[in-house]
Amino acid sequence: MKLSVRHLLRGNASWPATAATGVVVLAVLVLVGALTWRWVAGGTVRAVDVSGHAVLSADSVRTLADLQIGQPLRTVEPERTAARLTEHPWIAESTVHVRPFRNRIDIKVQEHRPYGRWVTSMGSPRFFLDADGHALPARSDTTFDVPLVYDDSVSYHTTKPVVRPATQQMLRALATADTARALISGLRTNSDHAVDLYVTHPEGYTMTVHMGHTRYPNKLQRLEAFHTHVLPYTDGPIRTIDLRFKEQVITQP
Repeated sequence: MKLSVRHLLRGNASWPATAATGVVVLAVLVLVGALTWRWVAGGTVRAVDVSGHAVLSADSVRTLADLQIGQPLRTVEPERTAARLTEHPWIAESTVHVRPFRNRIDIKVQEHRPYGRWVTSMGSPRFFLDADGHALPARSDTTFDVPLVYDDSVSYHTTKPVVRPATQQMLRALATADTARALISGLRTNSDHAVDLYVTHPEGYTMTVHMGHTRYPNKLQRLEAFHTHVLPYTDGPIRTIDLRFKEQVITQP
């Protein structure tokens, strides 16, 4: 197929217009970027919004973040601020976002959830424990309905688990067993690292449940089923339940 010179020139006539349009778009983008940078560089923090908190107050989180009203937005370092927040024992995760056109900092935190409270050998409740056995400082303005934990080998640490592995395994099992956890008033890790639970009988008195050393999730399921479907229909008191043997429930008065 043959093309005339006039046809080729007519086909190429749109090139200058396309190039000009591209130059205009690029110029607009550069201008917008420059204006945005100028806005951010000259903007200051007017508000710090906090979400996700339950134990800590919003003001406490703001204090931990160390962000000041009137502080230049360009001086805010989101990653460093988030890392500073997670140094607090109650904060598991945090994210920090700068909203330049609103002159606002958004902070979202996720707090640790307690599943037990350690008790001293003298019977004095102290700090709470999360599912991994980390210590969470007790607070006078917050209470939790969690089992008391009796573990004489506790050694306080700010970043490492403070309880024995057996206690840690039981706390992890309790974290995934909401119904069974509601039955338990306390747990004790013995010198041989076996765990006993203290469970309330439907008639109101306390029973001791021997859990042994392993397979706590399975044993909690067995305990829940026995407590719901068998205990209400038994005659006479039951003071001890033994779940140490596979798929068995042994009771003693």
